[in-house]
Amino acid sequence: MNQYIPAIITASVALLAAIGAQFLSHFLNSKREKNKEKSEVYQEFIYPFLPEVLLYYHTETNFRKGHDVEKEVSLNSLLEKISLKVSYGNMKLLTYYYEARKYEYFFDGRGWSKERNLLRFLFWFLDYSANILKGMKPREEEMYKEVIKTQKLYGIWVLVSEELEFDNSIEFMKYDFLLSDQFLKEINLKRLKKLVDNDFPQDDDRIRLLKEIISVFEEEDIGTFPILDELKEHIERNH
Repeated sequence: MNQYIPAIITASVALLAAIGAQFLSHFLNSKREKNKEKSEVYQEFIYPFLPEVLLYYHTETNFRKGHDVEKEVSLNSLLEKISLKVSYGNMKLLTYYYEARKYEYFFDGRGWSKERNLLRFLFWFLDYSANILKGMKPREEEMYKEVIKTQKLYGIWVLVSEELEFDNSIEFMKYDFLLSDQFLKEINLKRLKKLVDNDFPQDDDRIRLLKEIISVFEEEDIGTFPILDELKEHIERNH
């Protein structure tokens, strides 16, 4: 029996090596497929639309929009183009695309629901884009940071629009330059995602974050700011 032991060991090692090689090959093939899929999503869904999604926020809320903005992003046109490729997205994007479009067919008793859900759609588009960009090699770090920063600003806009008339929420966001990069960096994105996804205005954490933002605005000497006063009064009156 002993004379067979070396042969058995050799066969076992060969078998383990073959299995290991098979697993490694499967892992590498799977990784290549995932990278190929991400690359396709980037080329077909992220690259064509990401600049305009970023620009829509920065042009729509520009403090000197009437003077400095020479060209605006047509949100309806942008959404029509995105809709042709929405199959590259995920269920979150599809859900909010539907939520925004359905108010073209049904009465909106609350008002501004379409606009709020479009903001949510753009928020989640940037979230999806960030996840794709994170996995790209080489990663463009500055673009990735800009996507995360603008996503957070969209999120704040959603929360403010839940408290104010939509037009007034735009006026409020024109003062976003008061929110430092450090303040935005410290906003927990997981927390913000939860609040954006929660359509329940009485959420205590939503009010806490809005009060944090109000405090930052009040620290700056910006003179008369009626929209800020309106937001404060609305929160005190309703929460």
